Amino acid sequence: MSDINYIRQAKRSIAKGDLSSAKIAIKSALIQHPNHYEALILDYDIARVEKNITEQKAKLKRLIKQKPEMLQFSIELAKIYIDTKQYEKAPKVFEPLFKLFNHPDLFFNHAWFLTRTAEYQKAICQYEKAIELNVSFKEEVYLNIANILSTWLKEPDKARDYLNKALTINPRYIDAIYNLANLEEDLGHRSKAIALFKKVIDLNPLHGSASARLALASDDENCGDLIYNVEDLIKNSKLINSKIHFGGPVNLDTGFFLHKPNYQTDKTLNISNNLSLTADEKVMQDIEHDSGPNDFIFTLGYAGWGKNQLQDEIKNGDWLIIPVPEDIKSIFDIGILSRFYYCTK
Repeated sequence: MSDINYIRQAKRSIAKGDLSSAKIAIKSALIQHPNHYEALILDYDIARVEKNITEQKAKLKRLIKQKPEMLQFSIELAKIYIDTKQYEKAPKVFEPLFKLFNHPDLFFNHAWFLTRTAEYQKAICQYEKAIELNVSFKEEVYLNIANILSTWLKEPDKARDYLNKALTINPRYIDAIYNLANLEEDLGHRSKAIALFKKVIDLNPLHGSASARLALASDDENCGDLIYNVEDLIKNSKLINSKIHFGGPVNLDTGFFLHKPNYQTDKTLNISNNLSLTADEKVMQDIEHDSGPNDFIFTLGYAGWGKNQLQDEIKNGDWLIIPVPEDIKSIFDIGILSRFYYCTK
């Protein structure tokens, strides 16, 4: 049978979910042509579906050797190293490629992974090299450099310069405006921050974080609203004895209960198998009469995110994503001050 027929057979087997037969067909194709590109791709896809990390790494290395200019393979391998906590190996994936070609995207991706391994100065140098080579999205590069300078190197003035460079290229670049607003607020320049947060909201009215930060940066008189709402909402002793959390500056007149799913009302939103969220005055009445949730976290107000914003923040490295520790039964089992320790130990 020809390699083409083996590939067809492998694809049919994959479509049926028969990965074992697909692997046999792919192996036969590779015996005939060890560097058969489509067979190697299918081989890697199967390893990915099976979540076999060792096989994924081996097959990606083979693909990189054959098609080094296809940076996506190097990126995928570097991500695997990050996910498996082999951080120092991630940027090294790109180092052999510099001997083969000189492309701005290569320097950009190398810089991105250098940032994940806390090699900040080297990352900035690689970002600058990407700009010199005329990378097609310079404003994003300037934004990434600014993030390094403001968050990790504590050089806000230099960070501001790079954010302004990004905005010179694209004055409507929301991420740069938002980060510049945060920077100005952190430096105590409240009026500048407010103006920038308003600009973000003008460009994207659904930008929840900008709305939240704007409320916090605005007049201190807003704190009076929070105090009034607390006094108005908390009327039973059992709720007073629990901790009251500030959920965010939006809808301060609304209380939100995060609790276990064994308590439900017609307004309950089930988030997962272990957590539910309810914004309903009935919860307070039920708690008073011992028919409400036993374990709960009560907050006033909320902070929201615009469409795809949270995903973008995760992609940008703004969040620390970790698995739930096995020794924690639920979020209610440990105190507030201990949660960060237990989750990151």
